[in-house]
Amino acid sequence: MKHITLKLCLLLLLAVFTVEANAATSEIIVDQLRYSVYTTSGTATVTGLSDKNVSSVVIPEYVEYNGEQYSVTSIGSYAFEGCSGLTSVTIPNSVTSIGSSAFKDCSGLNSVRLGVAVISIGENAFGGCELDDIYTFSKVPPTIYANSFSPYSYSYAIVTTPDTSLDKYKIEWSDFLHFRKNSTDPEKAYIYTVDTPGDLLNLIDTNDADAISKLKLIGEINGTDLLVLNKMVNITSLDLSEATIVSGGMPYYDKDNERFGTEDNTLGNKWAYNLNLIQELELPESLIKIGSYAFSGKKFLIQINIPGSVSLIGSFAFDGCTGLKKQALQV
Repeated sequence: MKHITLKLCLLLLLAVFTVEANAATSEIIVDQLRYSVYTTSGTATVTGLSDKNVSSVVIPEYVEYNGEQYSVTSIGSYAFEGCSGLTSVTIPNSVTSIGSSAFKDCSGLNSVRLGVAVISIGENAFGGCELDDIYTFSKVPPTIYANSFSPYSYSYAIVTTPDTSLDKYKIEWSDFLHFRKNSTDPEKAYIYTVDTPGDLLNLIDTNDADAISKLKLIGEINGTDLLVLNKMVNITSLDLSEATIVSGGMPYYDKDNERFGTEDNTLGNKWAYNLNLIQELELPESLIKIGSYAFSGKKFLIQINIPGSVSLIGSFAFDGCTGLKKQALQV
């Protein structure tokens, strides 16, 4: 009788915990990504796409819900299964696990970037994908199964690893045939001095550019440099305090019947159009003007330093900067 009573108590306790867990879960869609948000733990899991025609996915480290930010810590099982139009995916440094069959049969997927915190990749996670490039930034090889990747990927994909971890990956991921090391450390703040406007392209290895998350630029930079900067889509911290914006170079923005180039001491309209993960920003000390929509949609931006030299800020410059607090504006 005691055993029956104890078992009943355990079942009731489990039911209570299950109800509480479910009550703490909300399903949301942000920027075409579906999430399960867990309000009790402050975390979120990516569960899929609202539009399966999306070709490139950059998963953010945080997602906002009801005015609160939740850390994206996992990719759910079957989240992107069968999204054949998907060609590339970037998994942020906050994610620790990728569920089973998460990207199974994404037949068009050829490039994957795995953040520094990924520790496990489930069965069939990339089954049926013909990957050509796998960039992994964890210094400890994530745990994988024999079928986590497809036979094609094991045979043809080039696995790019941290510089000091190449030998570990060759042992732990021995089914792969091709490896190369990446000298870029995503946790390091990279500093580049641009001696000649437009020369940023020659300073940064294009293969590693979008692995950089923390960057400081020194010297004069023009439209060509901003064009290169906007290809570095994983930047979270950008310091331009010792940079000077000068006119010239290529247009940094040329689409949707709009074309913008640089002007002296001006961050022009939509100058950071592709830096969607930016969180911290130091503006040039010589800056005078900030253009319209300059930071529009930068929902992860939480801190920005605007120098006292700025005399004009364009319309909708901070539209959609939901994470930015007034006290973070240092004028």
